[in-house]
Amino acid sequence: MSKPATYVAVVKDECETCHLAVPVLAEIHRAGHALTICWQDDGGFLGPGLAAAAVDDRALERSFHLAVETVPTLIRLEGGAETGRTVEVASGADAIEVCYDRGWSDGLPVVPPTPERILRMLGGTRRDPHEVIGEIPPELAPCTVEKVAINAV
Repeated sequence: MSKPATYVAVVKDECETCHLAVPVLAEIHRAGHALTICWQDDGGFLGPGLAAAAVDDRALERSFHLAVETVPTLIRLEGGAETGRTVEVASGADAIEVCYDRGWSDGLPVVPPTPERILRMLGGTRRDPHEVIGEIPPELAPCTVEKVAINAV
């Protein structure tokens, strides 16, 4: 019987995307998966629910050992060996090529909905971006003008 997967996340407080990743890390932790969160500057933003999983990495020793180049990074380990890694797109990287490299395309062009592209798309309407224009099955989640713009990009 193989050992269950463990996860290592590397984050920092000054990274906005790391803040967005906290609920995902909390869900991994709540699901009972082994999780270590290495914080590079201030782990206080993780909150009390993740304090037990947090490890001080201000010296960047763990980050160096894990070959972390950008945050956030989430690494999956099985039997001590890395079996998967998810990272934020590094600045200067071609986001479209990253989508292809990660297998997020069936070969058709992929255009990431960057904030700039979404704003340009919203420029084509006078409607409020937060206006709900319908529901999205099967959960019947509210569909806003902004969500339509994101998917249109």
